[in-house]
Amino acid sequence: MKNINNCLLMLVTFFLSNFALGEEGKTPKRQVLVVMSYSDKFEWTQEEMRGIEQILKGGADIHYRFLHTKTDKQGGPSRAKKIMEEFKDKRWDGVIACDDDAQKMFVIPYFKNKSKTPVMFCGVNASAKDYGYPTENISGILEVEPFTAAIYLAKQLLPEAQSFYSLMGQDTTGSEYYKQVKALPLLEKLPVLLTAVEQISTVEELLSRAKELEKKSDFFLYATLEGLKDKAGKSYSDKEIISKLIENLKKPLIATSGFRVNYGALAAVAQSGEEQGMAAAEMLLKAMSGTSVQAIPLEESKSGRRIINKKMLKRYKINLPASVLRNADLRE
Repeated sequence: MKNINNCLLMLVTFFLSNFALGEEGKTPKRQVLVVMSYSDKFEWTQEEMRGIEQILKGGADIHYRFLHTKTDKQGGPSRAKKIMEEFKDKRWDGVIACDDDAQKMFVIPYFKNKSKTPVMFCGVNASAKDYGYPTENISGILEVEPFTAAIYLAKQLLPEAQSFYSLMGQDTTGSEYYKQVKALPLLEKLPVLLTAVEQISTVEELLSRAKELEKKSDFFLYATLEGLKDKAGKSYSDKEIISKLIENLKKPLIATSGFRVNYGALAAVAQSGEEQGMAAAEMLLKAMSGTSVQAIPLEESKSGRRIINKKMLKRYKINLPASVLRNADLRE
């Protein structure tokens, strides 16, 4: 009788413990912090988030926090500090830090050489050496903008084009892009000349310089001006800025992202925020599963897709070459 009671007790204990755990409780979800440099309203950020979730959703609790540096760069470090204070007692299985400001304001002050938590980055435009990456706990994927490929696409669409210009903001991303475009003629054999690449500080200055530079150029190589402010302090999105440029300019914009083609650029060889987010999440998953971060090498983004705006083809009276059409994503 005693043995029967013991067996019954063991069975009850087994069923109660399994009932309490439930299906999801059998494998506790990993806890992942994702720090985004910009706002969740920014389309690039949304792309990165979609990529991260494709890999980690279901197996991890993802906690997003945003530094909002496109609209308030000065407030970024204090927001980073608040994130650390908010989760001071939290143990993270892994961290993803997106774009350059998150490296400067969050990863380097709080995780580089200060933690064993695996950290993966994505969307970084600067050289990894600028941040001292990789380290024992930090790796990730660099965002290499396909400027040269975009210029060659522009030449295919605009065979008579002889020159181009580019205008950048003075934020972290704009400064990195400025250096990259300025170096292009030294590093690459381009099919057109670079008339000018400049950094501007206001929407008014942008429109003034663009009107002046297009007099001696055939297209505007547009990277991003998200968050650029006017003299009154109002911040503008890329969508709003591209709309203003199209209203005020006679010649086309060539971009490096698909959503800017949707906003009105003639064409792009497009980077993918989803690709960046997925790669960082896959790398983090390896680290959280036991692979040493030092065994996870740095990656660079792959070449982008050709995307062309059909409405802008009509606006600029361009007959699309068959060779371009075969490999292009046409958008209305």
